[in-house]
Amino acid sequence: MVTRLSASDASFYQLENTATPMYVGLLLILRRPRAGLSYEALLETVEQRLPQIPRYRQKVQEVKLGLARPVWIDDRDFDITYHVRRSALPSPGSDEQLHELIARLAARPLDKSRPLWEMYLVEGLEKNRIALYTKSHQALINGVTALAIGHVIADRTRRPPAFPEDIWVRERDPGTTRLLLRAVGDWLVRPGAQLQAVGSAVAGLVTNSGQLVETGRKVLDIARTVARGTAPSSPLNATVSRNRRFTVARASLDDYRTVRARYDCDSTTWC
Repeated sequence: MVTRLSASDASFYQLENTATPMYVGLLLILRRPRAGLSYEALLETVEQRLPQIPRYRQKVQEVKLGLARPVWIDDRDFDITYHVRRSALPSPGSDEQLHELIARLAARPLDKSRPLWEMYLVEGLEKNRIALYTKSHQALINGVTALAIGHVIADRTRRPPAFPEDIWVRERDPGTTRLLLRAVGDWLVRPGAQLQAVGSAVAGLVTNSGQLVETGRKVLDIARTVARGTAPSSPLNATVSRNRRFTVARASLDDYRTVRARYDCDSTTWC
């Protein structure tokens, strides 16, 4: 089904560049099952469960002339073997070697002509372990469902229920003309809402003119400070490249749960 990206998802999609990729990465390190886990078995598992997250078989189609936000459309050339990949460390691979591999994978941008996710099965890790690394674009997910692909392949019981046979009928590509007509139609159907939004913005500018002037002064002060090069010395105050590094900090989940309970945080913000 063709659906338009939300305003926030569209901003994540459009603001991305090679230096600032807009994806969420997830690394799972697992004990190798007794029966093993082959690449073919992982492919089959993911393919069986994709119907639970149908967006993972859709790609983004932009609207010509930028008349409207991009839309999600079915990828008629969807290939599960492109998205689920296989890699290996020289056995027995150390955690440091795994981190180096993840850094290289993290630096690779997602292909915008395909569904915006990838999964890597990493074999050869020492201590009889394997790793799964996933990349999902922020436009594809949100803060609550960031682990969607991880959730659907991980069972909570030893005997998960059988999944129904997937009958996926790919929808036809809507084409440039239909997308343009739909964009024009959206503007015609809701002209009042557009005018109301503009009117509210103008009213806000008039009633809050004093506040805007003060805000403008603060912005200018910040700009002058930055121009003088007086930003504090920090590794973070540097030009960002497309290269990435990956490292790990260990912490107790119980500590985070204590903080959450103490300050009444939710499960995504914690505090």
